[in-house]
Amino acid sequence: MKTLLFALLCGVALTVQAQQTTAVNKWVSPVFNDFVSLPENQYADAQLESWGYTRKTYQFNALADDPGHDDGIAVNRWTMPNCKESILLAEHEHTDAQLESWGYRDKLFQFYAYRRIPAGESRANYLAVYRWVNALPEGNGCRDFTLTTVEGEYTDGQLRGWGYSGKRLQFFVPKRSSGTGRRDF
Repeated sequence: MKTLLFALLCGVALTVQAQQTTAVNKWVSPVFNDFVSLPENQYADAQLESWGYTRKTYQFNALADDPGHDDGIAVNRWTMPNCKESILLAEHEHTDAQLESWGYRDKLFQFYAYRRIPAGESRANYLAVYRWVNALPEGNGCRDFTLTTVEGEYTDGQLRGWGYSGKRLQFFVPKRSSGTGRRDF
């Protein structure tokens, strides 16, 4: 029985390790001088820099392919209605109809993640990704832009001290080594 359980657990671990990933980096936006999270496979660094984005910093690895799991979700980028910037939202957070009724447009797929940690998996093997409302003043067209942070990147106290509020869990991504010296938080 122990041998069977061990074999099953190893099979799950190997399945997770075999999934293709994409690095997600944060960049400082030229629109409002705050961070936006973008998958590395979306745009070349030179293109982002030509548009005025600066200070690229690794955040986490996300799934490049659909994990084929009930809790697997698509994460999309939507252009905001009153700001020339975009917001990162998982498909379970709001319906497309809701977002469109609020003026969001130009939905663009970014990567896959998990809504919840898959059953039978250890929490220790996953990172939580959160969304925070930014610190811009009321009336600013980019006010509802939200900052995407990964577990361990900043403390809640730091973010509140910088004026962020409304922390919400967005999704989970598997912890993994990228083989490039990057570390998951």
